[in-house]
Amino acid sequence: MVTEEMNSEQPLVSVIIPTYNRADLLSETLHSVQAQTYTNWEAIVVDDGSTDNTEKLDASYSAKDERIRFFKRQGEIKGANVCRNQGMKASRGDLILFLDSDDLLAPCCLTNRIEILKRNPDIGAVFAPAFIFEDNVAITTGIFGKNIGAGDLDSLLVMRFPFQTSSPLWRKSALSSIGNWDETLPSWQDVDYFFRMLVSGIWYQKLCEPDFFFRSKIQNVDSYEKTSINQFLENTHLWAAEKLFKSMSTALQAKDWLTWQRAHYIAGFYLLIAECWLRKRDIKKALNIWRQAYRDDLIGRRVYYQGVFYIYLNYMGINKIRLFENKYKRWKWHWRLAKGNIMV
Repeated sequence: MVTEEMNSEQPLVSVIIPTYNRADLLSETLHSVQAQTYTNWEAIVVDDGSTDNTEKLDASYSAKDERIRFFKRQGEIKGANVCRNQGMKASRGDLILFLDSDDLLAPCCLTNRIEILKRNPDIGAVFAPAFIFEDNVAITTGIFGKNIGAGDLDSLLVMRFPFQTSSPLWRKSALSSIGNWDETLPSWQDVDYFFRMLVSGIWYQKLCEPDFFFRSKIQNVDSYEKTSINQFLENTHLWAAEKLFKSMSTALQAKDWLTWQRAHYIAGFYLLIAECWLRKRDIKKALNIWRQAYRDDLIGRRVYYQGVFYIYLNYMGINKIRLFENKYKRWKWHWRLAKGNIMV
């Protein structure tokens, strides 16, 4: 058991970790939490029905460190968002950090972020970028969430994600204006949550230097945290994406924030999903989702018909035409995605 006396004047941080069949990686994650220079934390591990030795691992850690608490996900609905919401309900801290079970914190992570919150009592969260790694944190391949010059909302809408799940340390009081994680979304959870944060008006501050490590490659492809492989392939993920994009355009319209440029950004999402349906040889669904972009006033009639023509050409396998490549580039993030130059 940990015998070090906690400083009661320091706020308790609740680190919420959803997990599923990742006992090997979870051990590294918990070790990174234990290595924090800031010691007044609790780690809440919510197991989503793992069939490996996750429960045995957590029992071992909890027996040695009373700050680590283990819960099994309650109810029939599965998913990381369900676990995050249940972890939030069980949390006792005034500060919240959502940590994926395959990512790691640098030892200074909590200390640095808490210092910013102390000096800025009006902000609801402090965000930090992450080093990207595959297997060894000593070998990083880039930075996730570095400042790219654009506003965070516009960056989100072009899939240059400014944030990752573990980027913010939240004041629990600020999370009430965002609401729970959407338990109906099998993917795009971060996009939805951070979009709602940005339109809610929460004040936040961003650190320049990375203080955690985002794992870009995992051994267990069935785990739900890294779903980029499935989110463009499975029907449930595509339907969830349509729901999300519709809600985004509706929210921006309600705040009178839907500029012409942002409308085209969201139309790019619709075009992406249309192409996903085309890969399934379902041209009807592809045309329907593109028609929805027109009905939502995201695009004009001329662009709509150009897109219809492009979808038919794509369906027939003759889409490599310079005229339509030039049109494609108007949705710049979508062009980068097609060229494989963007992380999803």
